[in-house]
Amino acid sequence: WENSEMPLPAFRLKRCPLASCMCCCATVSRFTPAGGAGGKPTVSVTAPAGIAFSTPKTMVSYAGVNLDTVAQQHMQLASGQRFNLNAGKGISLFSHADGITQIAHQGRFLMQSQHGGMQVDAAQDLKATAGGRMVFMAQEEVTFIVSGGAYLTLKGGDVEIGGPGAITIRTAGHHWDGPASGKTELPTFGNHDFGRIPRLLRASDGKPVEGMQLEVTRSGDAPVSGKSNGAGEGEPITADHLQRLTARFFKPLK
Repeated sequence: WENSEMPLPAFRLKRCPLASCMCCCATVSRFTPAGGAGGKPTVSVTAPAGIAFSTPKTMVSYAGVNLDTVAQQHMQLASGQRFNLNAGKGISLFSHADGITQIAHQGRFLMQSQHGGMQVDAAQDLKATAGGRMVFMAQEEVTFIVSGGAYLTLKGGDVEIGGPGAITIRTAGHHWDGPASGKTELPTFGNHDFGRIPRLLRASDGKPVEGMQLEVTRSGDAPVSGKSNGAGEGEPITADHLQRLTARFFKPLK
């Protein structure tokens, strides 16, 4: 056990890549009379006093690459029912000041690291409380240690207490009974397949289309090709991670 200094990460603000594009688009107020080749096919909406989008139904935003939302002051996200946040490759939360608060007013608060470790660090105190029981479980070993060298280790069926100083026990009495053991209930995590099966349905009646040639390109993997069967399905695509797919159905050449 040794003390070591942890270097703090350095952060710097990056200029938004969309800012120059939006500013340039905002200066265009009419089409060029002479026409010409024109620029990239983009849509820009800007207003100096604000913009509001509203609908009593559903609103959808989709981007084939990135979807960036930036606010120079505050940003509020609210939902009357469920709020889902999913990512195929990492989620990062950082607060430069005023801390981070996470509260589950009703129901359970669950945190898991299903196939890796979990680390909790604090520069000052680390406090955990429970209105009922507090249970710590591990498959192999639990160790409590302080910088002075005193430690308590639970390993297998053994208990080890050590330290460079004295041990002091202050109780009204003690009981030396025979051996006993407890039972742990540890969670199990499985590996799920991220594979998909492309399927072609007719737009007119929703029925499957058979005998169409299929080509699927994947980011980071070899392409998949084949023909659609009677259910309109092509070759299964197996993967252990999320990836971007581009599927193309076409009639095979005779």
